Amino acid sequence: MRAPSPRQLTLYAAVSSAMAVTGVLVLGILDVLTLSEAIVLALVLGVLGMTFLLFIGLRRVDAKVQRLIRNHREHAEGDRSAAPAPGFDLAPRIDDLFTSLGEDRLTILAQGDALSDRLDKGEERVTSLISVLSDEVTLLRPHLDALHSKASTPDPWFTELSERLKSVGHAGETAYRQLEAYVDLRGLVRPRAPMPPLRDWAASPDVMRLLAETMWRSRPGLVVECGSGSSSVWLGYLAEQTASGRVVALEHDERFAEISRDLVRAHGLEDVVEIRHAPLTTWDDADRSYQWYDRNALADLTDIGLLFVDGPPQATGSEARFPAMRLLLPKCTADAVIVLDDADRDDEKTLSDRWLAEHPELERSTRRFDKGAHVFVRRRA
Repeated sequence: MRAPSPRQLTLYAAVSSAMAVTGVLVLGILDVLTLSEAIVLALVLGVLGMTFLLFIGLRRVDAKVQRLIRNHREHAEGDRSAAPAPGFDLAPRIDDLFTSLGEDRLTILAQGDALSDRLDKGEERVTSLISVLSDEVTLLRPHLDALHSKASTPDPWFTELSERLKSVGHAGETAYRQLEAYVDLRGLVRPRAPMPPLRDWAASPDVMRLLAETMWRSRPGLVVECGSGSSSVWLGYLAEQTASGRVVALEHDERFAEISRDLVRAHGLEDVVEIRHAPLTTWDDADRSYQWYDRNALADLTDIGLLFVDGPPQATGSEARFPAMRLLLPKCTADAVIVLDDADRDDEKTLSDRWLAEHPELERSTRRFDKGAHVFVRRRA
């Protein structure tokens, strides 16, 4: 008969221990043994059974370990006795490769040296940059510490930093609003040539979108612009595509008037947009004089539905745009919209207040645009 395997011995030992413990407990229940004697005897038998099982398990683990060690030694001895695989040593092959290259190997070696030098210099630059950044952080740390330690005391450095951060944040918000407005505008017009840029000297996209909204809503028969340039082209397309009337742009500079006409012609808008040269002439008010567009250029302008006041330039005099309301409001329709650009400037704020004081029938709304804008309409009855 074959001897039982370790697995079978383990099973037999576990079953025997369980039966012995169960039998002792039964004897205690039947009062053959006292309950306390039965429990003690059961615990002893259980410990003996667990010890036997542990012994068998250790023997099995030891046998496996010995077998693994034996197999490892056999493989190692076999590897040492085996002949090395052909081509395993790469050094001779590399030498043969360089020998076959002839003079080219000198070029390769030189390029390798140059690459190594570049890597060394790059490492030096990175190290230098890290050092500079570390120095900057070292200089910045006292300010940060002062900020935390003097939270209740105004710190000039912190005040300046806060103002700069606010300025950066405002610039980011402005850029986003301009981009959003420009996307809207490009969705409205279908240009026939590259569109002229907006912002800087030209009107900003946000005020152009306001003009577009007005034209889309009210379809003005006549749009008058004080000044000319990029905005004239945009207004021309908006007038053409909203079935509005025509656009007349007043321009005091003859040379710039020709440039604006060239822009209009490039986009095929001559039938919609007129760039009218209106040189600056003296216009006398009660207590002062202004340089404003020649009034002869205004003679045929009637029923203006949208007036965009974006000129004359500030360089022509203080409150240079003040005459616009006095001279053009009588030529506007009852529901006309008047838009004053650059309303963030002090001159425009002052003349805007004067307009309201002189024309109580008007009401004004302010727009937080790139350059600021004030919008005037007649009060409803």
